[in-house]
Amino acid sequence: MAFEERLTLLCERAQAEFDEYMKTVLTWDGKRIVEEARKIAVMEEVLSQIASGIIDHPFDVEILLTFDQPLAASYSHWEKNDGEDAFMESVAASMSGFLTVTRDELTDKIAQYESLTPEEQDRLMEYHNRKLAVFDHLQEREFRDKYVEELTQTIQKEFAAFHAYMEINHATDEPYYAETKAIRDGLLDFDRYTTQQLASLTRVYGILQSVYNGLDSMRPVHADETEAIRATVIAMADSIAETDRHKQEAQEEPDEDDELDR
Repeated sequence: MAFEERLTLLCERAQAEFDEYMKTVLTWDGKRIVEEARKIAVMEEVLSQIASGIIDHPFDVEILLTFDQPLAASYSHWEKNDGEDAFMESVAASMSGFLTVTRDELTDKIAQYESLTPEEQDRLMEYHNRKLAVFDHLQEREFRDKYVEELTQTIQKEFAAFHAYMEINHATDEPYYAETKAIRDGLLDFDRYTTQQLASLTRVYGILQSVYNGLDSMRPVHADETEAIRATVIAMADSIAETDRHKQEAQEEPDEDDELDR
């Protein structure tokens, strides 16, 4: 499940909890409501922080999802640590502390896994697996950002040199110029490509010319051939990845002489 879906799940769970709590509040008399005013306000503020995206780090979302009632759990921490001295301005700081404390408690529970109830074990394992998935996601995003930055610089630099050459030769009206510009724009549309494909493209020397040659080998290039450009880029990237895979497999195969020696 993608992070956006997990965040939506948390928002829905928190909203449902608050709605159910408010149904109970509406059954109280005025005196009881006044006595519980702080709890109502704090829970509403925590809900607001979740719904508005203030709490948006994937790890924090997973921590809150370990609770059936994340608002009540957050309030309990606030009441214990901040309720006597501060009010609304302390909620954000309290949430930060609550997330840190809960993260540490979950880590400690892993060492006590065998002593937990089956339900607690299932919930802990779900959190642990989601945490690993989040880590992998963040790591991939870090690599992806690196590839995007490198490719952006490479493509823009190559196009700038090409543009200068075409200007000197008064050829910016030529179809070749428009076609190469379209290839540049297609390459810079990074959302169309996987992280692995972007990694492969960082190794292509003269990437604009390479894509143009790939298109031209099939038919004349047209500036509006967005999908053809994308298909050519993907084929090039996948070909590089496939070559790398074969090289890796060849390196991992045991040498025949070594096998005989054994």
